Amino acid sequence: MSETLNKNVNLFTKNKYELVMSNIPNLTIIPDDELDLATFSTSVKSVQLPNITLKLLHSYWQHEDQKHPNPQGARDTNTLTVTWTLDSKFLNYIIFAAWAQGSRYGLPARGGREEGLEPLLRDNCIDRIDVYSLDNAKMPFAKLSFHRAFLTGISNLDLEFGDASVVTFQTTFEYEKFGLTVQQKLPDGTWAIEPLKVPVVSKTN
Repeated sequence: MSETLNKNVNLFTKNKYELVMSNIPNLTIIPDDELDLATFSTSVKSVQLPNITLKLLHSYWQHEDQKHPNPQGARDTNTLTVTWTLDSKFLNYIIFAAWAQGSRYGLPARGGREEGLEPLLRDNCIDRIDVYSLDNAKMPFAKLSFHRAFLTGISNLDLEFGDASVVTFQTTFEYEKFGLTVQQKLPDGTWAIEPLKVPVVSKTN
């Protein structure tokens, strides 16, 4: 770990990243097999990674304030914001707008659960959004994952006659949990993205 984090480290530039979505809720008439998620990745303009906040517990004794970390797990996470470049047919905006409209009116997206099970409104989410940091060779070095991301807002579209500039819009997401993985060298000499730490699973009798 020390080798990968402390040696041969260069300054990071803002454009060396990639956003990948595992799926997207589809509430349009467009068939699922015609939704190419790769086109969403190429239309990403910017990503604002959420700040990570921690709460503390306080123990007071006389005039002293002893502070303790307050384990909160995946509760009280912050918002992920993604800015997209609008495509020429408004398709990426329409997909998000239909998702928002369906969720507002209680319409679950099809294909959100296992085959044979009735779709649930709770599954109107992206199962996982991965944001990769890339090295100079555009190979992934680290990955921040947001699990079960729910759309919470779409910004306005600024359209204007006589202006041929690129149009962008923002989407905000809340998520149930996040994880961080980093590149590590494997025994066979290859490199892979692996979790920083394997979660401890409690055993019950």
